[in-house]
Amino acid sequence: MTVGLTEEEGTLTKGAKIAIGCGVAAVLAVVLIIVAAVVVPLWLKHKVGTVTADLKRTEEFRQQANANPFVRPANGVIAEDRLIKFLDVRKAVFAVYEPHRAEIESRSHDKQAGIGDLLAFAKIVKELHAAKAQAQAAASMSDAEYLFMVESIYKSASASAFRRSSGDKTVEQATRESIETANREIAAARERAGLPEESRRALEEQQKELESRTAETLRQAGALDAPAGNVALFRKYETEIRKYAMTGLEFAGL
Repeated sequence: MTVGLTEEEGTLTKGAKIAIGCGVAAVLAVVLIIVAAVVVPLWLKHKVGTVTADLKRTEEFRQQANANPFVRPANGVIAEDRLIKFLDVRKAVFAVYEPHRAEIESRSHDKQAGIGDLLAFAKIVKELHAAKAQAQAAASMSDAEYLFMVESIYKSASASAFRRSSGDKTVEQATRESIETANREIAAARERAGLPEESRRALEEQQKELESRTAETLRQAGALDAPAGNVALFRKYETEIRKYAMTGLEFAGL
């Protein structure tokens, strides 16, 4: 049997529903306040703690790696066993880099990245530095030795390319030959019959200037070159070296 509600009872029922609704809203508000006041700070503390622990671990690996003394060789020659260790480090960093390759390369050219993009990129760079520090520690390779290897390989790559295009001549050899050729041409021009005295004097001045600058020009050319042993090692391991090259990370010291 259906029991009808009086107008007053109906009104009370609606009021009770409103009260219950308000009560639920109040409870949800309290829950949100608790989340904001307790859970969020705990989550942030956990995240900050994790980041701090990661940075501390990376720094410990760096200190372990840098505990290995390194003195740049006077002749600049790379030891093959150290090149292999260097490649081991590059492999470890590349393993982190490869899944993010497209993102890293695009970010390096993106001048309008938002804060979210920058934070994501910073996270990747942090992971790359962590991998590098751990691998250097395992290879007993300090930052100084790693930098030496990077510089030496870069010069060896340039020297190798130059020698291939110049008939296997070094930069210094090719420069010396160019200077000698220029000298002979100027001397021949000076001896040309019927040359006006003014032109002869100008050629003489050019020859003197060329001779005065020869030593410095050859020194600069030599600085661009690499030891023959380094070029040979580069060519031996060129495939691996190029495989683990990582575009877009030069600025990050990787």
